Amino acid sequence: MTTTGGKGTGKPYNTARWKATRERILLRDLYTCQMPGCGCGLTTGRTHPRAAVVDHKTPHRGDPDLFWCGDDGLQSLCATCHNRLKQRLEAHGFSNQIGVDGFPVDKRHPWYAGPHWLPGNGRPPGGLNGAGS
Repeated sequence: MTTTGGKGTGKPYNTARWKATRERILLRDLYTCQMPGCGCGLTTGRTHPRAAVVDHKTPHRGDPDLFWCGDDGLQSLCATCHNRLKQRLEAHGFSNQIGVDGFPVDKRHPWYAGPHWLPGNGRPPGGLNGAGS
């Protein structure tokens, strides 16, 4: 399959097919960022920090089969999560995002491999301050 459109990049972002797919994903996700811990409402402006981005869960890197992955392979993100958290995840293999409980959201984060981690416990001994339980 040959990809066309997309400002000379070979990526079909400017095609009617992509625009319809993008709108379908944004509606499916109720114009809400799907990054765990974010959930902000998305806007249509391209320069706003909460601008709507339809993200490929698996980076396509120009591969048309990965680009046209189907709706299950796409998610709505705000520009901030896409341009910071998602890019970091792709570069390092884990997210640095911290949940409301003070622990990394991503179980692939190196913190979970540390000696303080007790599987099944869910928390280090003594909680976050190191005091006894």
